[in-house]
Amino acid sequence: APAVLIIDAKGMSNSAAAIIKGFKDFKEESMVEGVIFNGISPMLYPLLRDIVENAGVKAYGFLPREEKYSIGSRNLGLITADEIEDIKEKINGLRELAEKYIDLDGLYELAKSAPELEASDDYKELIESSAKMDSDEKTRIAVSRDNAFCFMYKENIEILEDLGCEVVYFSPLEDEELPKDISGLYLCGGYPELYPEELSKNRKLCNEIKDIIERGIPTIAECGGFMYLHDSIENIPMVGFIKGNCIKTDKLQRFGYIEIKALQDNLLCNEGDSIRVHEFHYYDSDNCGEAFMAKKASNGVEYLCCHGSDSLYAGFPHIYLPANPEFAKSFVKNARNWKG
Repeated sequence: APAVLIIDAKGMSNSAAAIIKGFKDFKEESMVEGVIFNGISPMLYPLLRDIVENAGVKAYGFLPREEKYSIGSRNLGLITADEIEDIKEKINGLRELAEKYIDLDGLYELAKSAPELEASDDYKELIESSAKMDSDEKTRIAVSRDNAFCFMYKENIEILEDLGCEVVYFSPLEDEELPKDISGLYLCGGYPELYPEELSKNRKLCNEIKDIIERGIPTIAECGGFMYLHDSIENIPMVGFIKGNCIKTDKLQRFGYIEIKALQDNLLCNEGDSIRVHEFHYYDSDNCGEAFMAKKASNGVEYLCCHGSDSLYAGFPHIYLPANPEFAKSFVKNARNWKG
């Protein structure tokens, strides 16, 4: 499929062509077919356009720099939309700029030149082969969602719903108890390290979560959710199910795409099964677990990670359930069978 580069081009001229040619020619079949310039003035665009198009790459426009539409960032990326009061105004403003300065029709035509994707039937077959539950018998899965827990693949929720689950959200920051009649627990990633005091003060919920996990409720806890289950974050008390403390470091501990392979049977899979995941965290734990072997996609480096049992998956890696739908099926099957 054709690729379009986005380049922060403030202060550039001929160097823009060098960058684009580098991406285009560095390896065969790079598929780089165009460029959009970011953060430049309307006066500079004609110059940059002519330079890169003389180098054989089409320019599809630019976005001028507008501070009022900028979105702040922090150590793990952009500030999330729920935390920005005027996010709709910012998005609408950026949309108007894109309509004015970017060749959207040209991008659409370029996209149409891409070959059709061949989708795997594995997911469809999995859903069709899984017995659905009637609406009044749906398996209820409690999923954390608030400013402290906001990292979740939408597809993970969709696959749980496709398998017949009812997803019910709760806030570890605000709610004093878990939703009623749940059969599974999903503690997603986020920023618990930004709200340690608030999470710690909610002892009623912390104690309930620890108790229900100890009683064997099927539980997924990834990254921030994994940190939350520890005895403490920076020595501030948390749930206390996983023995250990999480501490902030001055550099990225793990970053990038990896594949994790189970070293033992567990909630999500059997020994030897694997799934593609990603990691992105500055915090570290003195008890990361040894139930899976991780292997980096970029360089093949391997290391132990994650806790696993018949009722638990907990670790720093963020799971993408559609990468191996059998993991989702196993989680839902165990949730359906849990008697509380």
